[in-house]
Amino acid sequence: MTRRIRTRRESSAEWSPLGDKTRKHPSFLLGILLVLLVRKLNFPVAVVVEAFAPLTIVRQKAVGPRLTTPTTSIQSASPYTAPAFSSSTALGLRVAYQGVPGAYSEKSTRELLGENVIAIGRPDFESCFQAVASMEVDYACLPIENSLGGSIHENYDLMLRYDLTICAEHEFRVQHCVLTKKGVKLGDVKYAISHPQALAQCDNYLRGLGIRPIPTYDTAGSAKMIIENDLPENCTPENTCAIASDLAGRTYGLNCLAKGVEDDDSNFTRFLLLGRKGVTQYLTQNVPAKTSVVFTLPNAAGALYKALACFSLRDIDCSKIESRPTSVSLLNYLKFRSQQKKNGSKREELSVPRFRYCFYLDFLDGKLSSNSESALANLREFTDYVRILGSYPRESRLVGPVAAAVEELKTAVVEDPT
Repeated sequence: MTRRIRTRRESSAEWSPLGDKTRKHPSFLLGILLVLLVRKLNFPVAVVVEAFAPLTIVRQKAVGPRLTTPTTSIQSASPYTAPAFSSSTALGLRVAYQGVPGAYSEKSTRELLGENVIAIGRPDFESCFQAVASMEVDYACLPIENSLGGSIHENYDLMLRYDLTICAEHEFRVQHCVLTKKGVKLGDVKYAISHPQALAQCDNYLRGLGIRPIPTYDTAGSAKMIIENDLPENCTPENTCAIASDLAGRTYGLNCLAKGVEDDDSNFTRFLLLGRKGVTQYLTQNVPAKTSVVFTLPNAAGALYKALACFSLRDIDCSKIESRPTSVSLLNYLKFRSQQKKNGSKREELSVPRFRYCFYLDFLDGKLSSNSESALANLREFTDYVRILGSYPRESRLVGPVAAAVEELKTAVVEDPT
């Protein structure tokens, strides 16, 4: 008598047990292991997927490629051949940024993707990551480093926690403006409110005018405080200015009394456009590319030298390297791998030190070039963990679905008579 297994569609209330062959299938057992690692041991999904990627590749080679998997054609595509694509979200390109309307992040988003993009403000960086991961928005445009203040470490850590990919970069010129209520003159201003970093960058200008700086939570938020008359003690809309962007002035109807009041005109912030799918397959030979990776090294002499030699020996230029403390979830994963090796070899006792560091590296080449593929393969021989955060065009260039969506937005606006 043949037993028939009923699917969820056939009956949502009744479930039949899986057969013995299904329980013994390698894919089923691997899936159970992945669920245990993610839910019970709190390993990040991106780390687990990266670790078990070789097993997936071996399985695909054994049974052949699955024609229904969209990523199969991307992996087998030539590094210099751009496959076709469709921009299904072109007329509603939604991008999350951190802050309130008028923030520098919103201005950077519109500089990169055009004025017609739907920019959605979020209260913090992690909520931007969550919005992309949950498909509430298509992309997130977030700062990663500033030429004066250094790296935004929170976003580096969040890139490890969430399985998002870098699709583009944009170097944004920060220009601070003096914003006041209409009718207020510069000589009437006694207080300046803004983010502490913005006030510090305009310190000489404010001192020269005898204006007292008062730190608040945000630059654009300070402009909003003036228009809503929600100001600190002794501050009024008639004696207070906000240090923010010109976009914030237009957003809240404030006058811009002075522009570019920062002490150093070399103030740039590098933003990353993060999405659920990468653009590696659209990087042709004529597009200057950059690749960002993160890796951990064993506690051994010359480990970092060997890792960097993978790129220098192939004449690959590294534009940035920075170390960060390893997150708890990644540290647990490394301990798990160390324990597995220890169980497999009784002679060698391996242990993970309490202090471990991740190295974030940017190099100027696409990951699909033969030179980069060789370097990354060599890097995996010397490291405990490697993850490619994204391979993307340099200097605010756009490729693939992102570029198509932006162009379609421009075309739609031109054709719209209203």
